[in-house]
Amino acid sequence: MQEPSSRILQIIPAEGWKAHYKNKDEADFVEPVVCFALVEETDINGKKKQTVLPMSWSEYEVDFCEKISNFSEISHQQ
Repeated sequence: MQEPSSRILQIIPAEGWKAHYKNKDEADFVEPVVCFALVEETDINGKKKQTVLPMSWSEYEVDFCEKISNFSEISHQQ
């Protein structure tokens, strides 16, 4: 059986966007969103879906904001 897969099709700059996270005491802290990624996901039936997801620094690498456990939201600051 085929496993679900995903791949990044395009990276888009994210100027002015911020990722909001909550630390252990529920205090908010903010990190810049590095970029948005156009991601194509293919399910086990071969059906494809495209999504745009924000990415930010996670320790020593850039990762999807949603993969970081304490991520809450993104916002745009002008």
